[in-house]
Amino acid sequence: MESGVTLDVEKFGMAVAISDPLLRDMRFDVYQHVAHRVVRAWQEILCQKIEKIEADYPADWWQAFKERFLPAWGKRRWPVRKIHLELVARALYPEIAIPDHGRLYLHKTVSSWSADEEAK
Repeated sequence: MESGVTLDVEKFGMAVAISDPLLRDMRFDVYQHVAHRVVRAWQEILCQKIEKIEADYPADWWQAFKERFLPAWGKRRWPVRKIHLELVARALYPEIAIPDHGRLYLHKTVSSWSADEEAK
């Protein structure tokens, strides 16, 4: 019996403003932006999509009021504005080395045995 896990490569990044005293002991490619120095760092890591949840909800209290109390003809005349939200849960694996291609397949084989086979 085989089961597998699919891991995708995704890029995560950030931009952080760092003061000059903190930069003295660090070596990065830095550029000046307005009154701060900016350092950009990114790392590609393997990740596994666990679950995706989507939700729609009223944009503000007035939209929630219209959704709850207006009759059907009122909702047709003044539609309720909604906000769409998508949340994706991922397991991150920063310690696994990334192969040359963008997707890694891990397969594990589960062998079954019984006490009868062991006695033979």
